[in-house]
Amino acid sequence: MDKNKNDIYIDEGIDIADFSIFEIDMINDVWKVTDSINSTFGIDSDFQWNFNNFTDFILEENRQEIRLFFRDIIMNRNNEYSTQFPIKRANDGAIRWIASKGRLFTNEDNIVYRIIGTHIDITEYKEIEVETANENVFLDTLIHAIPDFLFVKEYKGRDVGVFVACNEAMEEVLGIKEEELIGLTEYDINSEKDAEAYIRSNKIVLETRKPKETISTRTDENGRKGYFEVLEVPYFDSENNPEGVIGIGREITDRVLLEQEQEALKKKAEEYAYMDYMTKTLNRNYLNAHFGEVKSKFSQVESYLVIADINHFKRINDQHGHSIGDEVLSEIGTSINELTKDEDLGIRYGGDEFVICLYNVTEKVVTNFIEELRNDININCKGNMTLAMAINYNIEIAVGYAQISPDCSLEKVLSAADIRMYTNKRKMKFMDVE
Repeated sequence: MDKNKNDIYIDEGIDIADFSIFEIDMINDVWKVTDSINSTFGIDSDFQWNFNNFTDFILEENRQEIRLFFRDIIMNRNNEYSTQFPIKRANDGAIRWIASKGRLFTNEDNIVYRIIGTHIDITEYKEIEVETANENVFLDTLIHAIPDFLFVKEYKGRDVGVFVACNEAMEEVLGIKEEELIGLTEYDINSEKDAEAYIRSNKIVLETRKPKETISTRTDENGRKGYFEVLEVPYFDSENNPEGVIGIGREITDRVLLEQEQEALKKKAEEYAYMDYMTKTLNRNYLNAHFGEVKSKFSQVESYLVIADINHFKRINDQHGHSIGDEVLSEIGTSINELTKDEDLGIRYGGDEFVICLYNVTEKVVTNFIEELRNDININCKGNMTLAMAINYNIEIAVGYAQISPDCSLEKVLSAADIRMYTNKRKMKFMDVE
């Protein structure tokens, strides 16, 4: 019978398409195929198809598997099937991958009498699939081999990202396996405080679309605080929308603790360098090294430098010994520390000379402070049994002061306070002492 127009159009469409159509009469094992199947398998157009010579094209190592596959779908009367298999093309020996899909038809006796299906050459797709799989294996091997921890968090419009991957180093940090981590959020594995800090950092990365380096902390279930150096990098979907964050980092707890220890030692060394341990005040080295900082702060408001000198101190040492003189110095240091505020500075500048920097005070406050200091020194000295037994007179100090101004030098402000102190000594008629 001649083909009608629709059949001709269908045949032409089939020939143009990249797939072949076949029909199998299962009762008689008679195959009808479109011409394109012959080029797919590399055979002549007059090739007589049957089930056995069809499976002969399949690679030997896959042949039995495919034969069993078709036997099972026929015995189970499956309505449809789908499979893939490699063939060796007849004309050039090339290995090609075929995707086969079909539909099975049964008669009233429930016997499969007909199969209609398609063969599509998917070799190029298979090669890409294999190449991609190899790349994924390489990437997965690389990710799990690197010593730094790595994780991937997916946001996709979520307020809180979920973990979708990590490497072995990350498993060690968290103490859980990747399969347990996937689907969890920061809240599931961290304290609320730590989780919120991580999420804030992630959102900055997603909003700015730029990598970000952070030093983060994590407290484990035993209360141990760890420090981590992390590089967070955004990744994007096919439309260039931020999709999530890739994090790579390392634990730096030992380094941070070492730095903290070194900083503590440095501060301790500064204490030794800048502290007068007899009087528990700062020493001259501190004022000389830090006067620029002191002036910068103190000159922003009305502040004063006070200088105090012990009257008759040489006589005290000569008559009662240096141990008694040291007791006097110690009690004066105690009085200075008792009367000064946190912002003020008490300094033993040398010998029996003390410098006190009073922050944010008026001149009236300074003169009141001087009188309180004189009284407190005598109270403390009389309360010291060693001094009380050795000395039966008041310990007096001569005092001077000058305002700390933005343009003053240490020498200038000390000189101004020194002049006022010696004026004070004259008034007290102690200029003949020492």
